[in-house]
Amino acid sequence: MLHATAMEYSVSREAHYEAIANIDKLFRLATKGHSRPGAKEEDAMNIAAIHHFDVPMPFNREILHVEILVKEFTRPETGGNRIYTLQAKKWGANRLGNPYRGKK
Repeated sequence: MLHATAMEYSVSREAHYEAIANIDKLFRLATKGHSRPGAKEEDAMNIAAIHHFDVPMPFNREILHVEILVKEFTRPETGGNRIYTLQAKKWGANRLGNPYRGKK
């Protein structure tokens, strides 16, 4: 979640950090969207599904759309399900897209 590339997908670093700081509250309020298999070939044996969750987050007098991705692992010894990444975007922005690249 703190990787520089992950932050580029959010409207700003501040919004991204705000979402991370409140991930426990946001996740409890999130609505589960779609699920899909892992995209990488090496995911096939380890990842049962990648789940998308959506939740609104107030930030600087506007409401952002926070998208949370959770990886569901196939083997319990890998630690169960984990939050993989998140994006704090404007509502209506492309899902998992990066319309903000280069706009800081």
